[in-house]
This record gives sequence, structure tokens and C-alpha cells, in this order.
Amino acid sequence: MHYRTQLAGDKSATALLVRDGAYGPWVEVTLLDPGFRSIIRTVVQNQSAWQLGQDAGRIKLFAALVNDANPTIQRLALQELDRLPYATLKDIRVPPINGLLENIEAGELDQRPIRILLAGLSKDRSFGPVLADALHQAVLQDKAYLGAYVTALIELQGKPAVEAIVAHYLASGTTSQSIQEKLLDALALQYKTARGSTRRTIAREMASLVREKPEMADLLIAQFGPQASGRLLR
Repeated sequence: MHYRTQLAGDKSATALLVRDGAYGPWVEVTLLDPGFRSIIRTVVQNQSAWQLGQDAGRIKLFAALVNDANPTIQRLALQELDRLPYATLKDIRVPPINGLLENIEAGELDQRPIRILLAGLSKDRSFGPVLADALHQAVLQDKAYLGAYVTALIELQGKPAVEAIVAHYLASGTTSQSIQEKLLDALALQYKTARGSTRRTIAREMASLVREKPEMADLLIAQFGPQASGRLLR
């Protein structure tokens, strides 16, 4: 059914129109329900400030929408959170996502990394076994979002997770270089953002790993960067 026909049948509906550039033809994209219309209005009103980096309001807006009844809005909220640097994501308050524990890999493939990261940031210890098992399966299958499981599990469990990941998947010598790179990349991310014992544990485990396996020094330098890796290799 054409959008105009739908509009005629629902006087409360609003059509979203877009165009490419200042002079392109307007194209009807979708119909907006009242909730979606309110979001679009807020975005338009704050567009200039958000483009200049004053986006605290944008982050708060979309963080509050992760459980919206409209699947399109919920997807948009997750996409917005997925755009944030991990250090920023750690500092915002996101409501627990409904049903996340039961099926952490639900939804579109591109939503999975952010769902995994939010599970780690939930502080809900019941996610621990789920994330550990999913990480193991991700290693076996070399999944693209393997690093998200590492990041989330370390966020949730700290030192024990770091030690287990290094022992089982790096020091064991049973994983491919591709998987090692993803594991080290996630460990490097946590090294940059974690505090206290977790960060110290990563440093200690990386130093121990390279002493046992000098051939991994180049991989560590590539993922942690010359400055960080230099401190770890002392």
C-alpha cells in the first residue's frame, strides 16, 4: 500500500521525507508513529549542537529507548549506542535490555556486538557463564564479534576473566593468529579503559605471555601500540 493511502486512513500518521542534497527530489521513506515523530523532532531541534560534539542529550535520549515497544526505535537506539567509543559507553546508564540473558545474540547481526557489550556492562553476574560459553563458541568458529565477548567478560569478571582468556586461548598455543589478534585487540581495549586490578592483571599477563612466547611480541605491539607494549614488555 502506498504511503499516501496509509496517510489517508490514519490522520495521526506522519510521513518522513528525505532528499539527497539541497535540490534533490523529496522521497517518502516511511510513516512515523507519534513516538517516532517525537524522536525525529528532538533530533532536528538539537542537530546543530550534537554535530558540534555537545551530544550528552543525544546519548541520554537513545540510551532510554533500548526497550522501546517499536522494534525500529529499539534498533535505532542500539545503533546510536554502538557508535560510541567504549570508554564513553562505560560511563552512561543504560537500562537492562529485556530478554538479553535468554538470547544474547538475538536481532540483526550488526546489533550483536553492542548487545554483548551491554551485557558486560550490566554488572549482572548471571551473564558470566553465558558470555564464557559464547566466547568459547566464538573462538571455535572465529566469529567476527569475538572481541566483544572478550571485552564484555572482562568487564563483568575482571581479573579472573583476563587470566582464563590468556591461559585458554593465548598461552595454550591452540588458536590461530587471526583469533589471537582479535583476543589481543580486546585485551588492549580493556587495558586502555579498565582501572585497578584488571588493568594490572592485563599488564602482568601480557608480560608473562611474551616471556613464554617471544614470537607473540609483534602481535602484542600491533594491538597495544608501541608505547603501551613497551611498558608491558619491560
